[in-house]
Amino acid sequence: MTAHVLPEATVTDAWLTVEEICRELKVARRTLIGPRCERLGGHGPLRTRRSWLEAWVESGNEPRWPA
Repeated sequence: MTAHVLPEATVTDAWLTVEEICRELKVARRTLIGPRCERLGGHGPLRTRRSWLEAWVESGNEPRWPA
């Protein structure tokens, strides 16, 4: 039996939760205003793709703090 291997794009472009984003960026959830997010299924929790997060970080955008 052969092992099932996920395509690299599936692994590297995984959906991240808001909690995972905050943990990675080392910011509190209530202060996070940053990368593009979507609701999975239209009603689910907010998530972002790893590629969106990486593009946002690489663009040099500073986190926008609530006023």
